[in-house]
Amino acid sequence: MDRLKRRLAVTFIMMAAAGAAFAAGMPPAGGGPGWRGRGGPLKGALASLNLSADQQAKVQALLAQEQPQFAALREQAQSAREALKATMQAPTPDPAAVGSAMLKVKAARQAVRAEMTKVHDAIVPILTPEQAAAFKGYIQALKDMRGRWRGHGHGAGAPPLG
Repeated sequence: MDRLKRRLAVTFIMMAAAGAAFAAGMPPAGGGPGWRGRGGPLKGALASLNLSADQQAKVQALLAQEQPQFAALREQAQSAREALKATMQAPTPDPAAVGSAMLKVKAARQAVRAEMTKVHDAIVPILTPEQAAAFKGYIQALKDMRGRWRGHGHGAGAPPLG
């Protein structure tokens, strides 16, 4: 459970950092765009596209507009995780209560993913067709890697399930 909490915390921190760093116009850190650089994967994806000044301004405005929604989702997810932790740490945890709390954590995670997809979909029209294709490929590659890292075997090149 601690691994799940850490992963969720890192995801939320990276999204907040990506939005804040990109909105501030910070250059990529960590030796180039990518997962480990300051701002996370979204920042890395955008940095690799060589956006024009107009595109950068539009994306920055979009990310600034979405910050309150991401903050609310982070708060929701934090509350759900804390409730799950409290439920599981009871002397005799109620399985139904644990299941309900886990479903709330899952719903919070899905809400974050939906919001991330919404932001990605809003960025695409700002890009040229070539940039959009590269952006979509970059995001898909990150999703594929995340699936492999989590051992789900859903990433490209992963062995088939079953």
